[in-house]
Amino acid sequence: MKGLLFCGLIALASGAQATVVDDFMTGSYNSGGITSGTVNNWSTAASVFGGLRYSSLTVISNPLVGDAKCRVITTPGVLDVSTDTDVDINFTLGYGFANSSTTPASNQLNQNMMSMPIIDINFRTNDLAMPVTVTLFTNGGANSYSRSATIAAGIFSASPTSYQFDFSANAASLGDVDGIQIYFDPAASGDFSLNGVQAVPEPMSLTALSLGALVLLRRRKK
Repeated sequence: MKGLLFCGLIALASGAQATVVDDFMTGSYNSGGITSGTVNNWSTAASVFGGLRYSSLTVISNPLVGDAKCRVITTPGVLDVSTDTDVDINFTLGYGFANSSTTPASNQLNQNMMSMPIIDINFRTNDLAMPVTVTLFTNGGANSYSRSATIAAGIFSASPTSYQFDFSANAASLGDVDGIQIYFDPAASGDFSLNGVQAVPEPMSLTALSLGALVLLRRRKK
């Protein structure tokens, strides 16, 4: 019986690892430069939750008539959002959404994220402080949970930085996650790029599983 329990703990500990939401290695895209309005895109990407990546780039103000653009560069796997001087934008990245950035009606993810309730976003670059909000939609979009953080300025490609949005407090409600939305609100002239998005386990849960496995292993050796 102890042997079965030990094997179960080892399996859980080894299985509780990061899951790729998007590594930007597929679904190349270039919005081209836009000076006003909104450009939406759906990119078929096999290495993405749900198989599709939704993006929406909106120009809020543009006093000097510059432009803004979004690109997904699949070699080496980067999402890049850039703006000219004083161009103010917002940008939304989505997985599992159908007709809009808030309706996962026909492309539901049906992902059980109870064991991986943390969304980890790896910023390759970010030049100005930027608020970011991550929202998880559950049960066909009937419920939603959001977390926000301000991304620090001065992130460079030589030293990328990860930010984690922790939904552990809602883990019991994440058995059917149907949509993930990430909303970026950079300052005017702000540029940023991402290396990837992951869903990761709660650190304490993983530690507890690992310690449990080690305790059983020591008892077996005695």
